[in-house]
Amino acid sequence: MRNIRTIDKDIERAYARIQKNRDAIAKAQVRFNNAVAKCAKKGFTYVGDGNDAQNAHKMFNDWELAFGPISTADHARESIEYKTREITSDEMELERLRKEKADAEAEIKAIPQALQNYAVDLTKAFAYEYKTRRDIAAMRIKTLKEEGKWNNYDYWKSQGKCMWNVQDSLKRVAEATDEQLDIRAKEDAQALVKDLHFRIRSYIGATEDYSGLEVTTGTQGYAVINGFLTGTAGKCEVRSIECGGYNIVCWHIRVIVVRCK
Repeated sequence: MRNIRTIDKDIERAYARIQKNRDAIAKAQVRFNNAVAKCAKKGFTYVGDGNDAQNAHKMFNDWELAFGPISTADHARESIEYKTREITSDEMELERLRKEKADAEAEIKAIPQALQNYAVDLTKAFAYEYKTRRDIAAMRIKTLKEEGKWNNYDYWKSQGKCMWNVQDSLKRVAEATDEQLDIRAKEDAQALVKDLHFRIRSYIGATEDYSGLEVTTGTQGYAVINGFLTGTAGKCEVRSIECGGYNIVCWHIRVIVVRCK
């Protein structure tokens, strides 16, 4: 299940598309009405069946009428029909997104309060780690520039790295604002505890005590969770391990839940 902020952004974009299409329809309707009025002034009744231009030529031998107001009316009518279909599609998408948001909110409410409280501490730990990495990235950029290595293609080639990839990665990390990192930390913490809740429940049943979990700093400087939990149906161990880091699989932290015998 996606986080609520991402769903809200999709909802905003869908609303924006609908409004944009409604505005386009309103303008097309004005063009259509004006074109139909011009046809009427010349004694031709616009039907909109695709044969108006040919009929006008037969009736009046007037290609100016066919390629002028009739053509304008045709294009405006087609635009209105197309934009109307897009609005219908986006309204259906909005309905799906509203349901997705409601399901996401219900999942969060289903998480025990004790684990939601734990997510607050986890958010603080994540935010601290993310901001520390940002500051380190900013210092590295500054050092590389001072040493004349930042835009030195030969230096990065000698390191076996692509200069543009390194620069892009460091810039993304270094330019993040506190607000962006706080939001990311909260979303990451909520996603982790939601995942933990459903996985732990299948192993140890219900539990309200999460004091056995500890947030620590891993070898790569990331906040990780380790510890033991006891529930109504047994005990489990939570371990955070490093994975990937080769080829197309990027390095990441994976949380493992193991049932204790």
